[in-house]
Amino acid sequence: MHSENTLCPPILGTTNELTCVDGVWRQASQASGIDYSDGQNEESILYETLAQAKNLAWNSPEFAGPYCSWAQEYHLSPLRANLLRGLRLPEAGCVLEVGAGCGAVTRFLGDQGFRVDAVEGSVKRANLARARCTGLDNVSIISADFHGLQYPKESYDLVLFIGVLEYAQRFAPDGLSSREAVIRMLTRAVQALSADGKIIIAIENRLGAKYLSGWPEDHLGTSWSGVAGYPAGSAAEAGIRTFDKSEWEGIFRELQLKHRSFYLLPDYKLPKAFIREGGDDAPGANAIYGRYVSVNRTPAPLPSGPARFQQNALYRAGLLSSCADSFGIVVARSDEELEGLMPHDWIIFGAGAGAGAGSMEKDLCIKSGANSPTAFTSPNPNDRSITLPQGEPLFQHWLKRAASGTSQEEFSKLLAGHLRRAVQAGLRVPGWGLMASETGELMSEIFPWPSECDLPVATDNRLWAASVLDGFFEFAKTDLESVVDLESWEGLGVLKQQVLERLRDPSVDSASGERN
Repeated sequence: MHSENTLCPPILGTTNELTCVDGVWRQASQASGIDYSDGQNEESILYETLAQAKNLAWNSPEFAGPYCSWAQEYHLSPLRANLLRGLRLPEAGCVLEVGAGCGAVTRFLGDQGFRVDAVEGSVKRANLARARCTGLDNVSIISADFHGLQYPKESYDLVLFIGVLEYAQRFAPDGLSSREAVIRMLTRAVQALSADGKIIIAIENRLGAKYLSGWPEDHLGTSWSGVAGYPAGSAAEAGIRTFDKSEWEGIFRELQLKHRSFYLLPDYKLPKAFIREGGDDAPGANAIYGRYVSVNRTPAPLPSGPARFQQNALYRAGLLSSCADSFGIVVARSDEELEGLMPHDWIIFGAGAGAGAGSMEKDLCIKSGANSPTAFTSPNPNDRSITLPQGEPLFQHWLKRAASGTSQEEFSKLLAGHLRRAVQAGLRVPGWGLMASETGELMSEIFPWPSECDLPVATDNRLWAASVLDGFFEFAKTDLESVVDLESWEGLGVLKQQVLERLRDPSVDSASGERN
């Protein structure tokens, strides 16, 4: 059935013969789409969810979870938009989104007033993207192969490749290598850019910290294949390949393009924090990457190893730019076009995504060069700055102490001492708010994580301490299993009870070997 809704003919229609079928534009000569799917069952659930939703906006509370699968979370979560929220984008410009998927980012762009041509090779996904963008007359969904389209010159202010270029070889014609396929796609994108236009790329890092710890490659589900450079004869023959920092720099040099990087934590798929290139030296940055640690996005089991401990050590050594699990990259023809694009050293996205527009003032940021953070979306630039402790999350400090070879007796004494002093100082807050100084002392200030500003805290000291310990074990369990002989420690359950017993017994020494 042909749709009568042609309110938003795509800009691509000026250089391609397109027809609109049920709200999705297609090439008149197109026989079929790209075979890429999360499975019929997942797509049916997504169709039903979108059809029943009363609010389809990018930050709709209806899409905030909980989710029954990774596919549903990835295609619905309002966190997807955080990839772009940290960038100062042009107002109401024209956007070409390549590989729109099921429309999560497309919806965000449309809600922000952009004129969007969203190209998606999968017919089923294109239909889902159309459903997600219902009611937006400024968005056109085009179901087509990127390589089969002709792109109008100098027509788009932004071209987006989000989770796309790793598949460049798989869907490229002529048997190109992965690098050659990426260069071809970027070359065509540059030709479609307006005079001051920009390309935005989001992709995994071949040498991400989690891969260096032996975690499975996100697309292939195998360890070390990316670190090894995707050797011939491996699972990499599926035509999927990511690149490291130096490889991207080489590609941009060859194309005579300039670029700036930013880092999304834990990754670009569901970002909870943003750190710009060079922002990892800003106050509080070490607490951010100490909390938003690597996440496994595959069903493959994780190898034994202290991945979170290793990741934090790499980042604290100044290697975030080389070892972040994924890259965000903005590309332009000149350095001048990139100036002012990232006005914040870092941003923590709190309750704003998925909780409605009224709660976005809880997002926290620090402007480039500033010493104190402020509310990210605050309309008043003179708002009072927020106090930020110059330490590290207590959970991260505990993990470092456990990895240094301490005994169960010493470790339980350390934990009990910190928790006792927190109660005495009136710092009975969610565990991630507690901070330790460089010398290991409990700090009197807490880190103002926006996602926990309104969390209820247990009124009973023992219940509160138990919740903090549970949070720590959830964060550090796999690392502890790698660096500690838990049998000699009698297990985490025994450790927890030992700490709680120390808190209950007033005769136990409260100093725990540390000064307060």
